[in-house]
Parts: sequence; structure tokens; C-alpha cells
Amino acid sequence: MKKLMVVFVMSWGNSTNSYKVKDEASFEKDQYLGLISEGTAKPKNQKQYVEILKEVEKEKESLLATEAEKNALIQKETLALELRELYKQVALKVAEIEGIVLSDEEVENFINEKLNGEPVVLVNKADIIIPEGKK
Repeated sequence: MKKLMVVFVMSWGNSTNSYKVKDEASFEKDQYLGLISEGTAKPKNQKQYVEILKEVEKEKESLLATEAEKNALIQKETLALELRELYKQVALKVAEIEGIVLSDEEVENFINEKLNGEPVVLVNKADIIIPEGKK
């Protein structure tokens, strides 16, 4: 997880300061006056300080949500691969029981049909149907 830092960046064109939320990797690329978290830089007033902290929290929540979405996608992809492998094993076991040999294409068709929620019938080799209640 990325470490967030609040960086005060000097606006060289005028006398005002601004802040940016940076991840740790890009932190050293900017000139800075200090970090709120360490108390080495303070905004001009308490209201500005509170507003900055609110913005930081929003950015932090956004990054955490993005990280959670990425983790969920990885889990979903992993489960999909595991499910494909399980259906492959089912196809091969059923074929073994029936005494038939399936081509790679037939195994792939079996997997795809099952993943699409269709009843599975192995192509012209046997009328093997996996009942929907046995998923």
C-alpha cells in the first residue's frame, strides 16, 4: 500500500503556498516546505489546516478504494482460473468413466459451455449431461 504524504509546494510566481497529495515514490521530485504529518509545516490558520486534512482523507479513501478494487479483480481472476481447471478435471473424469478420449477442443468447449451456464453435452461422443443442480 502506498504511503501518502502531504507536500507543501512553493509557488515561485507568487507568495502563496499550495499542497499536493503525493505517493512516496513521487515525493522527492517536488520542492517542499514540510509535512503536515510531522508538524514541520503549518497552514496559515486552523480552518485551512482542517480543509487540507479533509482533502487528504478523500484522496486516501480514493486510493484505498482503488487498491481494494484491484485486489478484488485479482481474486476474481484467480477464482476463474481455478474454476476452469476444475471443469477441465470434471470433463476428463467423465470421459474416463465413459471410456472416451476428448480432444483439447472438446475439453475447452465443455469448460466454456459450463462457464456460460449451459447444460453440457460432449460432442457426439456421449450424451453426458451435468445436471444444473450439481454445479
